[in-house]
Amino acid sequence: MSSRQHAGGEGGGYWWKVADFKSLQKINSLRLEENLNTLSPQHLFHIYRHLDLTSLGNLSLTARTFSYSIVKYLLEEAKLKQVLYSFTQFKGNVASTSQAQLYLAKANKVEFNIQGDISVFKYYQLTSPVDGRKNFKELGIMLKRVTMLKSTKDRMQIMLQIVNKFMLIPQQSNKEICEMFALFLHMFVLGWFEGECLYALNTFVRAPVTQSYAIRENGLELNIGTVMDEVVRITADDYTFGDDLEREKNLRNFLHSVFFPPSSVKVDRKVWLKLMLQVFAPYGDCSCISKLLLVATAPFKKSECANLQWQDSVEAVPACVRVATFRYDALVKSVLALSRMPKYREMIVRVIMFIFIEPDQWLPENKASFLLLAGPQITKVYLMFVVDQNLLYVTQNGKQIEETTFRSVGDIFMGLFMMQSRFKRSLEPVFTRLDELLCHIPQSANQFLLKAVWKALTRELSDVIGLEDEEDDQLSKDSRQHLKSILTRLGVRITIKAFGKKNDSCPNHRYSHEMDTEE
Repeated sequence: MSSRQHAGGEGGGYWWKVADFKSLQKINSLRLEENLNTLSPQHLFHIYRHLDLTSLGNLSLTARTFSYSIVKYLLEEAKLKQVLYSFTQFKGNVASTSQAQLYLAKANKVEFNIQGDISVFKYYQLTSPVDGRKNFKELGIMLKRVTMLKSTKDRMQIMLQIVNKFMLIPQQSNKEICEMFALFLHMFVLGWFEGECLYALNTFVRAPVTQSYAIRENGLELNIGTVMDEVVRITADDYTFGDDLEREKNLRNFLHSVFFPPSSVKVDRKVWLKLMLQVFAPYGDCSCISKLLLVATAPFKKSECANLQWQDSVEAVPACVRVATFRYDALVKSVLALSRMPKYREMIVRVIMFIFIEPDQWLPENKASFLLLAGPQITKVYLMFVVDQNLLYVTQNGKQIEETTFRSVGDIFMGLFMMQSRFKRSLEPVFTRLDELLCHIPQSANQFLLKAVWKALTRELSDVIGLEDEEDDQLSKDSRQHLKSILTRLGVRITIKAFGKKNDSCPNHRYSHEMDTEE
């Protein structure tokens, strides 16, 4: 095991170097009158200052005395440059720095309230993302080892004290620090039982942490709050996505980093998804679950001012399967994972219903994109649920089944047909879903369902034709011609299903089959 060297070679390296774990055990087992266990805390602290994080963790495994004294050292004497060695103090002009991400940290042994003197804080800069991930991973493993003889409650208290002591407040986006903290947390709880992880998360999200700061005339003003407060605020019924984009973005970075870690982090993602819902939606509120999933899986566009694009689902239709995947892939995977959990299986359709109205009613094409990515089973269950709700409404209000009863279903099928063609896939799966619904509802309602689907398609065709005079470029003309061609083919197929038998002697059927083959 090699010790970490000071940046620039300061001090000429460490005089105390540990070869490996066995060497530590051998040193500690020496039957000497004066060994490491008998040294005073001051002498031990002096030794600890020259050890890297890995060596501190390994040393704590050799004797209980070391684990206790190392914890005391971390809380009382350790410096930021030793614990967070991947950060260096920023020496330049902060006001003229726009590209570099800076972090504000307090000086050691300085207590502060919500308002403090700016002179006791210093700016730090991450040397590199690779060094940062390595640093926080080592910190998590070290803290896991030095606290392994303590109870879960005591371990969390020590962890929170260290987080508070070595806090770094980002000047701009918190995405980078959230990703590193998540790695630290996953290493710290690695191997814990699910119940212990739930306790740890419940403890952390309710602990006050410094989230941001502002420089005022009378000093530095810190914004201190809890993660739970932020979640409660954003998942409230009267909150609309887009009201506070900065707050939403910060919460998204935390939730995504902790509960949706990258593949390089070896954790069970299903367990962490379930833990997120157990912590923030313990009573199974479908509205709260849908908002949590939307925030945690929201994608960022690659731009200098990346923001959450909530209006895309309300206003913009995906141009192709690649765009749809970018928008909804993480969200779809989360919903599919929930559908396999017994506790959430029965409520999955209601969760999807709430997703489709945030921040406002989604376009049929965007609903269809989500359903097509989710697969045939989710699409089938969702469509049957919507149809059953429509029929239940008619029955409860003593009305007759008519074409308008299935208007919402017709819009969804219009979206499914349109997006399936945009994705350049066969239309047969969509016709299969339509056949399943026709078999599911009373036979007397079949004609009304087919008329609703047909009306939705003709409305879309009218809208496409109406755009001919507005846009004149070649790409728009090709797009309109393509859409009209697809809608015509769909009309032939639906007409056959409504008025003719599907057999090879029917010329219309042969014609429609040939057109699908050409696609």
